[in-house]
Amino acid sequence: MIDWVVRAAGVFWFVGGLATARALAQSRVVDLVLASLDGGTRRRDRVRTALLGGGAILTTASGAALIGLDRLAPGLMIVNALLQAAWLLFAARAFPPEDEADRIGRRRSRNAFLVWTVATVAIVALALRGDVVFSAQPWFEAAIAVAALIGAGLVARAVSKPVLGGMAAFGEEVDDEAGDDEDLVTQPRRAPIDPSLRRRLMFGPNLMTPSLLDVDSGEVFDPSEIDLPDDLREELGAFEIELQEYLVTSRTDPDLWVLPAEVRAGLEPRIAALAQALAPFARDGAATWWLPPAEETTETP
Repeated sequence: MIDWVVRAAGVFWFVGGLATARALAQSRVVDLVLASLDGGTRRRDRVRTALLGGGAILTTASGAALIGLDRLAPGLMIVNALLQAAWLLFAARAFPPEDEADRIGRRRSRNAFLVWTVATVAIVALALRGDVVFSAQPWFEAAIAVAALIGAGLVARAVSKPVLGGMAAFGEEVDDEAGDDEDLVTQPRRAPIDPSLRRRLMFGPNLMTPSLLDVDSGEVFDPSEIDLPDDLREELGAFEIELQEYLVTSRTDPDLWVLPAEVRAGLEPRIAALAQALAPFARDGAATWWLPPAEETTETP
């Protein structure tokens, strides 16, 4: 009976690991766009990708090993518990929650880690007491290893492909042979977008790119390029101009534009209202917003 309980837990985590990997892949486009808006992919983004991707691989592999009652299961679960702990410690420092949604997500991550830790201790205890026999299955282990290596290769590829900041990240051509007095970034080379096509939208005003983002395709464009009421289009443009006046260079990262913390706090309810006004013109009413990160500063905006 205990064997089947362990196998059932394995099915749960195997499916959960695959779902996590799929969610990470689907969010990759948005992550890349946000990284570009932030000034490019930085070390913390690459560490995040490595830790979360590795966790998804280990969760899936652990689930498979539990289903087969393979000897690898306890060890994989221990390694995954350590990796989850490393992510929570790193995230607390590098990605502090910025709003209630972030805090809820972080709390769920901690709860999942606690559940995994308790399950890991239970599995190890069952194995040591002989209540569940985990046997050597070379062919099964080889299949797990091959699948894990493929997953690790995909994660490594994502980690090793940094995103450039600014316009070049969105497909504009950079002329490396241009003179010092010439603009190194040419105008975007893309076909005009269909203004009547409904998209899931993100309003993310910044210095480098158009302020609207199609969160599914990663395409960016100006509010004037889609069908919006004139007053809403004007409000979006005015907000973008105002935000640009507040932007300052980060004291810790000269390539990153930030907002003074008190300014960002004041802009949040206003941009949330603009996103809500955009919702009727977005596919499925899905319209969100993004602001540059906050930084405590004594500089006058």
